[in-house]
Amino acid sequence: MDLEEHSIESLPDRCQSCGATLTGAEKRTALERGGTPVLCATCAAEQAPAAENADADADAGTAS
Repeated sequence: MDLEEHSIESLPDRCQSCGATLTGAEKRTALERGGTPVLCATCAAEQAPAAENADADADAGTAS
């Protein structure tokens, strides 16, 4: 089975959350990180703390 190679040109031009135009660096980050959605730096930064908080909440629930 051949894996499809992705390039910066095959990524969306806009953030899938807010619609901002993605920079080349944001597209490279999306390729390195893999997966979806493709986000601008601002939206990615906003989602990272939310994921950390969810993990902390889950850990607090199991510590009791």
